[in-house]
Amino acid sequence: MKRVILAYSGGLDTSAALHWLKHERNYKVSTFYANVGQHDDVEAITDRALSIGADGVFVEDLRKVFIEKYCMRALMANAERYDGSILAGALSRPLITYELVKRASHEGCEAIAHGGTLGGNDTIRFEIAAAALAPELQVIAPHGEWPMKKREDLFEYTDRHGIEIPRRDVSEIITADQNLWGASFECVSDSHCLRTAGNNAFFITTSLEEAPSQPATIKIGFNEGLPVSLDGEDMSPLDMVNTLNELGAAHSIGRGSGIENRLIGDKVLKFHEHPAAAILFAGHRAMEDATISKSVMWLSRQLSNNYAELVFNGLWFSDLREALDAFFRQTQKYVTGSCTVQIHKGKIRLVELESPYSLLTATGAASEKDKEYYRQATSGYSEVIAHNLRLEAKRRKRIF
Repeated sequence: MKRVILAYSGGLDTSAALHWLKHERNYKVSTFYANVGQHDDVEAITDRALSIGADGVFVEDLRKVFIEKYCMRALMANAERYDGSILAGALSRPLITYELVKRASHEGCEAIAHGGTLGGNDTIRFEIAAAALAPELQVIAPHGEWPMKKREDLFEYTDRHGIEIPRRDVSEIITADQNLWGASFECVSDSHCLRTAGNNAFFITTSLEEAPSQPATIKIGFNEGLPVSLDGEDMSPLDMVNTLNELGAAHSIGRGSGIENRLIGDKVLKFHEHPAAAILFAGHRAMEDATISKSVMWLSRQLSNNYAELVFNGLWFSDLREALDAFFRQTQKYVTGSCTVQIHKGKIRLVELESPYSLLTATGAASEKDKEYYRQATSGYSEVIAHNLRLEAKRRKRIF
């Protein structure tokens, strides 16, 4: 009998997958639940897996490693997509797959399985990561084999087999994804998503109307690009993210929406919220702006986009990601000091910044000697740049 371990969330897709693998394919199936900060009822999920027929149930608390080894690297790289996503879900998938493959090896499984839908981003991410980590393992995607095509079919299947699944209003939300770094959801149609957003149906953050009338001020300390303290108190990355999530959520920080271009080219309107990440990104960018030289900053901003796309495309376990990490580690050696930000009604404003490596020049602070140098240097620089334009102008026809 083939031994399979299933990445299990306890939701509709993975519960149907567990029953199908166990009772339709007659595999020996264990489940693996990765806690990356979903706020799920783990005991209920474990009971559900056992009631469906799981031969083994494994639960791992991965919150610390998720924040420290994945999210902090993304922070140092300023890995944010053009649609405003900070890639909370995409960052968790390589970690979950890594732990799933490791558990499969320990349990002597011949295959791993997941509940990702056909053509979905997560399906591709799981399978790419598994191929990089353990190419000898078979990857089973029940969505590609069973006859159920719609979510209504899956609910009918689970109802028929007595599997109780917590239900959201499926006429509105199709999928929701949440962890410590952020949450996102997508809907049946654009109009449904817009109506849901208008009703303040978010998972984490308070609405703008209900946010406090008075702003909150936060001082974040950084050491070589990593956040290390909050309001003068040393704090681990995990504790800081938890604290900033609570504080930022109360002030409606990190809400947003955008059109996501999926890996296969489809487009979907997604809403996301990431209070802690939004605050940390704002503080980190401010520190970089003050401490990183112009030429390094120019390349860094370009490679940030590459890093974000790499994560989105599921290429975490690649030589390119390791090379980019090495680049960004080098850029962070002067990103040390503190920045103070004010959060209020969904907005983040920089208040103060301090760093022993700051390259900021105070307006009017230059000496007379410096001013004379600037005048001469600027004049000479302008002449060099303008020389090429003069040559081009000579061969052009007059335009006046």
